[in-house]
Amino acid sequence: MANRPSNMDKGAFMTCASPQTIPISSSEYVAVDQGNSAPRFIRLSTYSMPFSHDLASGCHLPVAAMIQPFAQQPDNEAPVPVVDFGEAGPPRSSPPRLLSSNNDPVASPSRTTFLPNLQQPPPPSRKPESLHILFGIDVSAESVTSGLAHAICTILRHTIFANPDVSSKNIGIVAYDAKSVYFFDLSPNLSQPKMLVVSDMESMFVPLRTGLFVDPYLSRNLIEGLLDMIPTYFISAISGGAALGAVVQAGLSALLPTGGEILLFQRSHPSDLPERSKPDQELASTDKERTLFVPGSLKWTELAEECAEAGIAVNTWLFPSQFADVATINALSLKTGGDIYFHPRFLPERDQAVVGSEVSRVLTRPMGYNCTMRVRCSTGLSVSTNLGAFHQMSPSDLTIASSHADNSVLVTFTHSGRLDDRREAHIQSATLYTSRTGERRVRVLNIAVQVSTLAANIFKNADLEVVCCTFTREEALQMMSQRSLTEIRDSISEKCAALLLAYRRNCAASTSPTQLILPEAFKTLPVYVLGLLKSRPLKGSNVITDVRNYHAERLISISTSATMRYLYPRMTAIHDLSPNVGFPSEQTGRLVLPSPMPSSYTHMEPHGVYMIENGEDMYIWVGDGVSPQILLDLFNVENWDEIGPRTASLSVQVRNLITHGNLLRGRALPLHVVRQNMDGAEIEFSNLLVEDTNNDAMSYVDYLCYEHKQINQALVNGTNIGSNGWRIPW
Repeated sequence: MANRPSNMDKGAFMTCASPQTIPISSSEYVAVDQGNSAPRFIRLSTYSMPFSHDLASGCHLPVAAMIQPFAQQPDNEAPVPVVDFGEAGPPRSSPPRLLSSNNDPVASPSRTTFLPNLQQPPPPSRKPESLHILFGIDVSAESVTSGLAHAICTILRHTIFANPDVSSKNIGIVAYDAKSVYFFDLSPNLSQPKMLVVSDMESMFVPLRTGLFVDPYLSRNLIEGLLDMIPTYFISAISGGAALGAVVQAGLSALLPTGGEILLFQRSHPSDLPERSKPDQELASTDKERTLFVPGSLKWTELAEECAEAGIAVNTWLFPSQFADVATINALSLKTGGDIYFHPRFLPERDQAVVGSEVSRVLTRPMGYNCTMRVRCSTGLSVSTNLGAFHQMSPSDLTIASSHADNSVLVTFTHSGRLDDRREAHIQSATLYTSRTGERRVRVLNIAVQVSTLAANIFKNADLEVVCCTFTREEALQMMSQRSLTEIRDSISEKCAALLLAYRRNCAASTSPTQLILPEAFKTLPVYVLGLLKSRPLKGSNVITDVRNYHAERLISISTSATMRYLYPRMTAIHDLSPNVGFPSEQTGRLVLPSPMPSSYTHMEPHGVYMIENGEDMYIWVGDGVSPQILLDLFNVENWDEIGPRTASLSVQVRNLITHGNLLRGRALPLHVVRQNMDGAEIEFSNLLVEDTNNDAMSYVDYLCYEHKQINQALVNGTNIGSNGWRIPW
């Protein structure tokens, strides 16, 4: 067959080849679909499924899957095929009603998009339409005087027309402050935009039937004129914040017939959000600490659920100069699958390019909207929990207003019976969605793995990354509003030690209890767990509540690779790069990347320059002993004092490395240049050095010894982790 993958494809990952190593999530690889979905779409905590509940619990290894239906594929990988079965609809196996395509696993791609007929499943209550996007711009006095309104208008003018191939054909723009929402009629037959004002913030409605959503290219002159006009027209705006809840309600009313996305840009604390006094840091480590992480108003959660049920995702950019109550605003993203971005103390000259890249990413990334997701599995397994950004209306279905390349769902499984070790265990994810172009489709992901009766196989074929993601979501962020941070940190360490103890008892029982033995798949588990304990959502030192809540929301929904980069930032020495680094390889054509180094100051030199990033921020640290020649090569300056936090001139090699990272993640990161013992941002740089003693927590060596003591004590006494009274000593 012409389309059958060839075994001669060098460098490709064959999804059904055995045995083979599953590529790590951050690696660049091309997958050839042989019947199992590629790891970028669905990734399991172990590729040897425990045959029973007793075996799974005895291994203390969570049975879980990270599912990302719209993961970004490399350009040279075969795209997800689209199959139209006509009136018959996609074939199903019965039982258990799995969508299937063919008995030949090679000829049947494991990730497929079906075009469902109108009878099976039942037709939606509204006709699918191409994606509608509504932009909401804060025009309060704080927004206008700070330059935010002008910066956002500049960003939108560029991004809306930057890529005609993926640009939405239906966009609308509204402005809002504390007293009114301003709608704009952008009908192409008008000579200038027509503004309609709604001041009834309690009973919001849309004052126009047509002209709110238009094709941006047919109304380009009107849109560009409006974006030029907004910053000057509202220059005399009064203070008092902006009513974020009212504009979300306006967006809900406007998009109710179609679904779509709302992009909001908010400067200050929402004027229609009940004021909560700025959280008192004295509540940290007390019984009342958990109140810092729960929404201050259930009305916002209910509003978010209404948006999710209507297929409307809410993406929010926050630019606060003081407390904004992210814990409450978070609900808009957590319930709908949208994103939240946090830029405190916004400066246009510093942050505009970063915000622009974020907006561009939201407008162009692979996605589906108005989604319903269901996960099915073999008899003997059942879905236990679903963790991510969605609204769960029923035990089996997840309502996701927007499923896209930057979010994922973690699904955990439990045994409802025993699996047959002579057969494979199957997991399938089916996502019913509307495409950007307005087609109703079903994206199906399949994976089948061997069932095992041996703990050794389960550990041998385990995936560290999914286990880390499970700890991050299940044991930490889901429980943040129910347990204290101290209890959560203790629980995570116990989970790590219990897993390693289970390996010792099941696979290395003959070794001495005093000997530290880590399974091959989990040699780096302790350092990733330490990174989680030191992360902003969980670390013990004082963290601004808005910052803690923002990072918690990000971790609950981001992809596997983004989670792993966040837990252990990538650090490289850029003062002694090889000449070929940062340029395409003559053999492969791919950019040559430098080798990463341990995130620890013990591996740094005072005459060096180091770059570190965790997917949220990027820092370049300049040692106080750096030579003038290195300064000239890297920054095009000869004097240490000429380097500043906003230094933009970098060598071609470094710029290529930064650009490469931006392309992979789809957006730029804030770049901070810090000089040793001079710039205040150095403390933030040092906090990313996971292996050092910082963030009110141990160094990696000390933490590894602490975990080993727990394991040793349990082995000697014949007890389990958690029954020895051990506590993390911080």
